[in-house]
Amino acid sequence: MLDSPSPLTKDAPVAWDVFDFETFEALLAALKGTPPKRRRPYSLAELADKTGYSSPRLLGMVINGQRVPSSRLVGSLATWLAWDRPRREYVDALVAASRERIKKPGSAAALAAKARVESLRKYRTKPFVLDEATERILSRWYYLPLKQLVDAPGFREDGAWLAKHLRGRVPGAELLAGLASLESLGILERDAKGGLRVSKSRQRVITQPDRVSLLSRRNQVEMMQRAVEALTEAKPEEREFSALTLRMSPSRLAEAKRELRSFVEEFSARYFSAESDDVFQFNHQLFRLTADDA
Repeated sequence: MLDSPSPLTKDAPVAWDVFDFETFEALLAALKGTPPKRRRPYSLAELADKTGYSSPRLLGMVINGQRVPSSRLVGSLATWLAWDRPRREYVDALVAASRERIKKPGSAAALAAKARVESLRKYRTKPFVLDEATERILSRWYYLPLKQLVDAPGFREDGAWLAKHLRGRVPGAELLAGLASLESLGILERDAKGGLRVSKSRQRVITQPDRVSLLSRRNQVEMMQRAVEALTEAKPEEREFSALTLRMSPSRLAEAKRELRSFVEEFSARYFSAESDDVFQFNHQLFRLTADDA
């Protein structure tokens, strides 16, 4: 997975992004205190004017979590700050969580809204870039699925359960050893009750783009083998296979790669579900079939 950060506004990058915040109130407070392209904080009156809010007092109540933010406020912010689709979607989720929390804290709806925020945020956090030594340890295909399973609601630190959940491809003892390796590398950690969880700073782990490494080669080869198995073993409604052959100028390859990486980022953010116990694999390849001219 690749990190493709973009600025909050179209004009200039700022020190924070909407994905840095877990609540809408915290986002508004940061916008007031450290606004983009501005040397001093906004007053409530100035921020209310920017967002089209009729009353600075009411806006202050929103910032303090005492009043439900309006759809008009979010729309004004989106227009003013030129949010792209993923950022607007994330802020909408923050607002929904704020509304449910204010209406009835701890309710099923409030917890579901909070889980939605976590789902969208998880794959927008700053990635942890693996070094070559760590890549060598994590080169087998099942390490990243194990990392995904640890935070799943039904996870069990049990070799038999893990082996069955991964279709019997790997012995349970080997999978338990894999969990131990992930923990020793700091990718997993123990909570107060001794249970495993993914470390906050390791929610996303990536390799250096375009670097030839043992992890990227071995892992991708093994995942392609899983794809071959799925082609013959999985039901058509449980998989999606397609291919495209086209003529393309090599001069546009770098552009195509950037677009593919951006698509994978958006796909991850849109379809990741914190409530699911199922792990899916999305492979994509783009390579040249013809040889260079002699």
